[in-house]
Amino acid sequence: MLTPQKSAQILLYKEFMAQKEDEDLVQVLERKKLPSVLGGEMFISWIKDRFFKEKIDREVPASRYLAPETDTILREV
Repeated sequence: MLTPQKSAQILLYKEFMAQKEDEDLVQVLERKKLPSVLGGEMFISWIKDRFFKEKIDREVPASRYLAPETDTILREV
């Protein structure tokens, strides 16, 4: 779906929605306490680095799972 053409985005979305449900995907989306982030390891790491640089917030339990790992922080500093 990462294409600049709107018509191609719509076509790819329709193709994706027409596919049979993937049981692994359903299990991930049904998790109540964990946020759903779909993608490869590089993409998930990019999401964590880009959007969760703030410290873990006790009021937001999911922040523990999305915050960067200690190794990542040390490597970047």
